[in-house]
Amino acid sequence: MLPLLFPIGLFVTLNLTSSYANVSLPLIGQSTIKYTMNYGGLRIDTETAVEAALTQEYWIALTAGVLSALAKSRPR
Repeated sequence: MLPLLFPIGLFVTLNLTSSYANVSLPLIGQSTIKYTMNYGGLRIDTETAVEAALTQEYWIALTAGVLSALAKSRPR
């Protein structure tokens, strides 16, 4: 179940973070985060390039989880 729940939790967490910090964070892909803050009467603008991906380890864990679930559900 964990490999299936992980991307759902990640998606929910990224959406909560995005709404809290007013930035857009990708689950998979590339994006540029633009953020503006005021400090000491000055306005500071930043642009940060971000890239997100699910690694090979995730896909291996997902495959192992699916195979384990199929093996467990098979009648003896």
